[in-house]
Amino acid sequence: MYLNGKFLGSFGSYPKGLHGSSWVRRKYFVPANGKWLKAGKNTLTLFVYPGSSSGMYCGIPSFKEVDTFFFPGFKLKTKGSEALAFNLSDAEHLNNYRPGVPLNLEMNLSSIHGPEQPGVLTAEILNSEGKVLQKARTKGTLRKGFKTHFAPLKFTAPDKYGNYRFKMSFSTPTKTLWTKSCALTVSKPVKFTLPVDKKLKNAPFKYNVSKDSTGHFGPRHHKNGKLIYDFSKADTRGTLAFSIRPVPEAPLLLMPNVNASPKNQPKSNEFLSAKGHQYDGFVDGWIFGNILPGGSGKLVKTEVSTADWGEINWNYTFEKSKMLLTASTVHPALRIQTQSPALQLFSNADYYGTGLPTHAAAIVNKKLFSTKLDSKFPISKLSENWMLVWFSGNPAYTQFDIPWLIVFKHKVKSVSTAGNLAFDFGKKGAGEVLIMPLYGVTLQRPLVTAKWQNSLPEEVVSKCRKWSRILAAAPESPVRTFQVDFARDTTTINDRYTHRLLNDDWKTVPLKVAPVYPLLPLILSSGAIKGAVHAPALDLDYATSHGPLFSIPGNGVTVQFKNLLHYVNEVRVVKQPPRSKLPKEMIARLNKLMMRFLHGPLKEHPGKWLFWRGKFVPGNSEGEGSCGFSDVLEAFRYCASNITAKQKIEFKKEVENYFLYEGVLPVSANKYLLPKLRNKTASAKVLSPTGKKLYTFHPNEDDFGIDSCCWEALRLYGLWDYARTCKGYPFIRQNWEKIKYYYNMIPNSHDWPLGISFDTFSGIRVGNGLQETGIMHAGMTAMARMAHELKDFETRDRASYYSVMQLCGLLGAMSANAYLRDYRPTVAGNNRETETTYCEYYRKIHYSEFNENGGFTQYVMNAKGLLNSRGSYVMTPLPEVMRPYLEIFSEQTEDFFNPAYEHIPFNRSLLPISPKTRQYMLKKYPLSAIELYQRRKNFAFDILEHITDICAALDSLGEVRYKKLWNK
Repeated sequence: MYLNGKFLGSFGSYPKGLHGSSWVRRKYFVPANGKWLKAGKNTLTLFVYPGSSSGMYCGIPSFKEVDTFFFPGFKLKTKGSEALAFNLSDAEHLNNYRPGVPLNLEMNLSSIHGPEQPGVLTAEILNSEGKVLQKARTKGTLRKGFKTHFAPLKFTAPDKYGNYRFKMSFSTPTKTLWTKSCALTVSKPVKFTLPVDKKLKNAPFKYNVSKDSTGHFGPRHHKNGKLIYDFSKADTRGTLAFSIRPVPEAPLLLMPNVNASPKNQPKSNEFLSAKGHQYDGFVDGWIFGNILPGGSGKLVKTEVSTADWGEINWNYTFEKSKMLLTASTVHPALRIQTQSPALQLFSNADYYGTGLPTHAAAIVNKKLFSTKLDSKFPISKLSENWMLVWFSGNPAYTQFDIPWLIVFKHKVKSVSTAGNLAFDFGKKGAGEVLIMPLYGVTLQRPLVTAKWQNSLPEEVVSKCRKWSRILAAAPESPVRTFQVDFARDTTTINDRYTHRLLNDDWKTVPLKVAPVYPLLPLILSSGAIKGAVHAPALDLDYATSHGPLFSIPGNGVTVQFKNLLHYVNEVRVVKQPPRSKLPKEMIARLNKLMMRFLHGPLKEHPGKWLFWRGKFVPGNSEGEGSCGFSDVLEAFRYCASNITAKQKIEFKKEVENYFLYEGVLPVSANKYLLPKLRNKTASAKVLSPTGKKLYTFHPNEDDFGIDSCCWEALRLYGLWDYARTCKGYPFIRQNWEKIKYYYNMIPNSHDWPLGISFDTFSGIRVGNGLQETGIMHAGMTAMARMAHELKDFETRDRASYYSVMQLCGLLGAMSANAYLRDYRPTVAGNNRETETTYCEYYRKIHYSEFNENGGFTQYVMNAKGLLNSRGSYVMTPLPEVMRPYLEIFSEQTEDFFNPAYEHIPFNRSLLPISPKTRQYMLKKYPLSAIELYQRRKNFAFDILEHITDICAALDSLGEVRYKKLWNK
């Protein structure tokens, strides 16, 4: 790099280069004097070795005035016993803590001038009057051009709520060289609540959705046109708080997205072989070991006996015993059933370096007994049906502890800890044993659990007793029914439960509860969507992978959402100003572009826009980016009638000949297809376990499913958009049954813990949280509108339910910040640590990803590439997607598009936002849609992008309204 011909600096080497250099942010400091900079124009010259992103940093090089010679770098995570403590930083939106929580300050300080300078880093916490409450210091030496790392300074958040500051300084014996002051807030923990409407009745409704849903417990592979469970391939399934890999040797327990196990950490494809495993939270599996019946011998056979959206049952046949394993998403325990006289937990944990629990507590002879766990533990004298084990002192658990609750059906004769935690039940056999992490996904501080050895705190005992009673009558898979009321704009759902009684030897009095799906407290606590449950819900103080767990005493839960159905039965219309007031230049340019489009891309059938990455994907007509099929139809209102008439003819050819094409595509399409797909049929047909026909595009994967629900939702949207704009309802009516098979993809993947559909019918959530969720809302909205036109009111109502639930899921993904930070923080050393801290540090509000096994995660897939990507926030900005972003998610949307974030490293979204985004998603953006059009009109965009820009700019001159399509 050269400035005005003078060498400024370099990075990497030629010709080998440095792998990943495009993702390395570089700074070069230039003295502000006449030797380097001159008045007027200055020339910056870069020589790069072409590679990813042309060999350059992903962003636009820029000059920035530097008003300090010192640059602090804050670490947000600290390893060791303080791994779960919070770290102070200059990201003031993060400096919000609960009273008395431990705080660290761990930082680097860089100097860009001067000689080596030894000194002292001092940090203080001050109250609002400037009084120093806490103070700490550490020594270090600054060297020009190097980072000096300072040892962590320890603090405690003040005990009183209020506003504080923490101040840092670096001083030599003679003077203070650097100071910085940042805000610090102490506030109450976020309180998740569920509003109550006692007028709601806890009763089933007309339509049942649970019958058609397999959710994330559904099969991931196919054979002879049927979805199947294939135990020859790696597979892992997530419960509310942990995961199970069912084979190959024996079921393996793990908790994803914690830290990598110290030894023999499997690769992600050993946890999961289906496509998408690289995104599914398996970079760090903390492995607890296997579950085995005692003396079982080798595994002979594994099969799934039953599965639905609430639970999955694996049958294991060993050489000498059998075992049934039940994983649930409605309660957090794993149920183990075997008549073997012995049961082994945490087997082979030493192989993974995690080891066995070291301590245990239980009620023995009617008294609390807490001690080290060994064969002398008096388990035969248990007075209640539970014991708690934890890992204090285990060398693998230096950063966190994960206590496990174990609930028994039968009394235990003895326990041993030789290579596993083994229970001897005698001739009666184990019967049933339930196990669960007592705190869900929330990790415990080792310094806290170390104090449990002599006396288990009363709140921990109470928690164990409560769960031992709940599991004595564990709720089983919910039957969900719903009703929609368009006149009142309400969507009401009811989950009904049966309970499995344990009938244990201690005659434990069961506590019957009806769980509330975990995403709901995040949704309703946000206040952005109005809703209520039928009765007061109990906060079970349990952190799941998806949200906090609440329940209502009894057998059922009724939930009602308000003011969401109008997003289904209202369509956007634009009242235009008089034609004479529309800018003639823009109208003329639009007509010219529409003519180019008519005589260019629109003349080819099947058109290029029906293909995506070498696959025939009709949903791609709605665009993977900012514009597509719908934008051309939107432009009709501004175009000359002769142009629109001719375009409608071409749309008819495209849609009616190819949108539902099933056979082998014509040879003319081969130029767009991958070679392996050129002789395959255009549609893949699969039968779901519930007997539903599922149609989708032929994917380029070994197994079906990746992106299917997203693209089929867009196919549905394209069909509706064509039908209403080009009078194509006769085609829809003629093909209605076939259209339903594409629609079936989305209900099939509907999942209970999140209340929404995943992006694949194999149950793996691939994507970055919002893209596909909003698209499926739009697709279900389109399906409901077509069904209403055809008077298929049951399909209309079902599709409306799914549309509403997708909106709720969108809000949940945007409302998880506080929950994740308090209940699911990423530990230092996690392979996603830099991704997580990047998201937290640079954005006040960041959205989360739904992963089946990893649960809610604080990063988006490839955060550095996508955190600021507009396409990751809204991939396909259809009217039905953009409206709720403007009206429901307005706070998050205004924050996401805030120009202040343009400084974020790796920000590749530096082009002006589109007029469409400004017009239909934002109220506060500093530039108008017309101004954005003027800035973008000479960019080298695709024709469709320019058409979209003009239409949105013209729309901004009119009045946006919404027309009701039906009222009942």
